[in-house]
Amino acid sequence: CPQFFLCNSPNTTRRPSKPFQSQADRKTLPARFNACFLCDSAPALENCKTPLTEGKADKPPKAPKLDYKGREKHLQEISKFFRQHPSIGAYQNVLPAKIVQSKTYKNPEYVYLVNPQVADDIAKYVFQSIQSKNHIVAESNPGLGLISQSLIKLGIRSVRLYELNPEFHEYLEKTFQSSQSKFKHELFKKDFFSLWRYNFIDNGDQGQRVTDILKGLPKKSWTDGPVATVVGTMTRNIFLRYLVKSIVLQREIATYGRVDLFLITYEKYWNIFNKPSQISRGTQKAWGILTNIFLEAELIKEYPREFFLPWEISSAKKRGVNKSDSRNMYLIKVTMKKEFSLHADHFVPFFCFAMNLYAKGSSSIIATCEKWVPGCGEYLLVPRLTHTSYFEDMNVFTQFKDLTTEQVFGVYREMQSHPNYQSSPFMDMIEQEWLKTETIETTLYDAHSKAAQ
Repeated sequence: CPQFFLCNSPNTTRRPSKPFQSQADRKTLPARFNACFLCDSAPALENCKTPLTEGKADKPPKAPKLDYKGREKHLQEISKFFRQHPSIGAYQNVLPAKIVQSKTYKNPEYVYLVNPQVADDIAKYVFQSIQSKNHIVAESNPGLGLISQSLIKLGIRSVRLYELNPEFHEYLEKTFQSSQSKFKHELFKKDFFSLWRYNFIDNGDQGQRVTDILKGLPKKSWTDGPVATVVGTMTRNIFLRYLVKSIVLQREIATYGRVDLFLITYEKYWNIFNKPSQISRGTQKAWGILTNIFLEAELIKEYPREFFLPWEISSAKKRGVNKSDSRNMYLIKVTMKKEFSLHADHFVPFFCFAMNLYAKGSSSIIATCEKWVPGCGEYLLVPRLTHTSYFEDMNVFTQFKDLTTEQVFGVYREMQSHPNYQSSPFMDMIEQEWLKTETIETTLYDAHSKAAQ
């Protein structure tokens, strides 16, 4: 994973492209290479003379700097913005300078809501979906904590704040401690939407980061109400992929039950649910199909991008990026489905099926499936099962990229219903790919033990 870097130790699996020849060579590298990103994996660095940097893996990346003219223009624009919105200008001295003064070319990893009125509006929608005031509510990347403050005003008795940026920690503690007698708050110095990253590190050093983030969550049956509701800004869709994989493998967050998400994100991530047919690139298409099978979403409202800092370079100056991505942020509600269209036993096989078939997006469906399950071609051409949607007039030239989500699922059902399926090369492929992966039988499995095969 390019997110992490290991020093030049013989016990590590990832090294610099050019190994260090001496300590002098090590000193010539940029400062970010002078420590291991896996900050807790000291045994892996026993032969490394470079001192370990505490908390290196948890530091958010620095925003790129603008040139002098661009920076001067941006500072003028942001000053004008604060003057035009006095309610936002009141937080000008609280916001970290690098968030106010920076402007990025690409989608920043973290953006922060700074408009109290928008926070009140978002909190209203979140509160309407909560069945009890004692329900666990969390805000990820809260920054100033405006949404949580609005939820508290509406009557929520407990909030969790997941904030990675240390520059907000003191402000959040002071703000929420002032009313300690009225409600309970917990500050986690992690990002909830980076569970995928902490899981990766935990697998490397046997840590407990994911467990610490999820501690205190009750465990419920999959068909019961949600165990928690999480709201926050999300600028990467890796978290959605992590959720899907957690459901498929029935582990980590999926073992607690279903979680409701109110995501403030870009239009392109809403389009994963809204316009899945427009996704055309290999594995992205596969992830789009899997996301729509295990998750569902609804669009609630759009908000101007200017109310979230840091800003971005105008979309007109970008290449290959939807202009609306820079103009608006989309509030969408994402929920884990209560019921799925396939049995829990088929979660992992279908996951492998989708990921492998879209690695060969231009390949023929019949030819590929015949290699996996010999003799299944006749089942695909003349389906034996009843489907809500199946590709009409399928022939030997039909390709995977021509199919919708439901049609892909229909092809899988026909393939796995063939008598040769259990002894096919496809089963061997699954066994090899997931040999080291263990799933946990949860209530999710029990809830779907009678689902359609």
